[in-house]
Amino acid sequence: MANVADLKLEDLKLQRLWVLKLEAEIIEMSINIEDEPDCGSDVDVMSDDGPYILGIPSTEPSSVVTLETNETTKRKRRSVVWDEFTIIDGKGFDDGKNRAECKRWKVTLRDKKVDQDFVRDKITKLIVRHELPLVFVEYEEFRELITYLFSGYTHIAQNTQMSDILRLYNLESIRIRNLLNSFAGRISLTSDLWTSITNDGYIALTAHYIDKDWLLPKKLLKFCILPPPHTGIHICEMVSKILSDWGIDRKLFSITLDNAIANFYFVDLLKKNLNLKNALLCRGLHFHNRCCAHILNLIVQDGMKHIDDSVVLVRSSIAYVKGSHARKVKFLEICKQLGLQSSKGLRADVSTRWNSTYLMLDSALFYYKAFENLELMDDNFKTCPSFEQWLKIERLTSFLYPFYAITVLLSGSKYPTANLYFENVWEIHKSLLEEEFMVSKLAEMDNGSKSQLDIYLDEPKISFNDNEYDEYDVLAF
Repeated sequence: MANVADLKLEDLKLQRLWVLKLEAEIIEMSINIEDEPDCGSDVDVMSDDGPYILGIPSTEPSSVVTLETNETTKRKRRSVVWDEFTIIDGKGFDDGKNRAECKRWKVTLRDKKVDQDFVRDKITKLIVRHELPLVFVEYEEFRELITYLFSGYTHIAQNTQMSDILRLYNLESIRIRNLLNSFAGRISLTSDLWTSITNDGYIALTAHYIDKDWLLPKKLLKFCILPPPHTGIHICEMVSKILSDWGIDRKLFSITLDNAIANFYFVDLLKKNLNLKNALLCRGLHFHNRCCAHILNLIVQDGMKHIDDSVVLVRSSIAYVKGSHARKVKFLEICKQLGLQSSKGLRADVSTRWNSTYLMLDSALFYYKAFENLELMDDNFKTCPSFEQWLKIERLTSFLYPFYAITVLLSGSKYPTANLYFENVWEIHKSLLEEEFMVSKLAEMDNGSKSQLDIYLDEPKISFNDNEYDEYDVLAF
């Protein structure tokens, strides 16, 4: 039995040595197909894209492997080594190059030749996807890594990399343009404008459509600076040019915008221009949609202005804790003593985004005991809410949660949201009626003028034949 085991081990060693020798010959003595001599010579080759093998006598094997080429002739693989490999077509691989698979060890090999264009294309996509600087291609460590992997690679400068990015942009633009014009369905648009901290105006235009697989993809058509003036006429000129460049001005279904006054003039002008081409369904009767998530944002912001100082105290308390490293350490020690998880963290809010205010209140409510302990330990901490104020914050947070959840739901872009609108807005209206303290706060608005909530809920009444529904209101159902 020992002799048999020794023989098996020796056989495995010999097989392994044979494979290592074969791999070394394939890797170290590979040549390009452009340098391939005539088939009748003693030099043996594989294919246009596989390993190239030198130094093996050209004795006729028991079976000859051939490869179809674009030419009328066939090139023969004359080496006996090809009896040990199976040729795999490169169509199943990203680079399209053929492979050779060892029949004994199932090892897949390919030639060493570096496709310069393929590597540069991958680097370009890496830079674009992860927003890396152009100088990334000039980093010493990056170049050393690429040289180690592909000794024949020619490095490029950042200016050349910029040209590669523009080339990729042009190719992708052509692909997306063909894609948007390849299906018979219509396209819905969303657009938004905002001003940066440098007072530059920007516009973004996104296309949403249903593809042949019944999925709901979106494509960003344009993201660029919008020079002043930001009037309805100027916005209409910019959007019309974008739609014309993409060739989809006759395939539109609707456009969703926020409640900015300029947007109403912009949509009216755009609708008139498209109706001249007879490009809209029902003469554009349902072309313009108001963003429901934006309406909810206006409703909550309008109401938050009239809430008492509890929110201000929470905002000041969080700013105090985050104001210095020593206070952060002290606050974390208190949380540890009270058994509170520090992973949740304190969140500051942004005045223009009410949902960030909800997240701020939610995080502060989780650590309210820590704030109370910090007030006892730190004499300089003067903005901690009282017990009654914490109760108001708890009630306010529970009241704002439906708004937050519905805003997140209606802001989705991977699924339809039109069917979710009515039910969720009704839920909010019902919540407002049930929360008497919030309704009373909203009723104390200045000068008796209509708020965003009043305007949005001021729906026309619908009469029915049944007397029971003579005073039926859509949102009061």
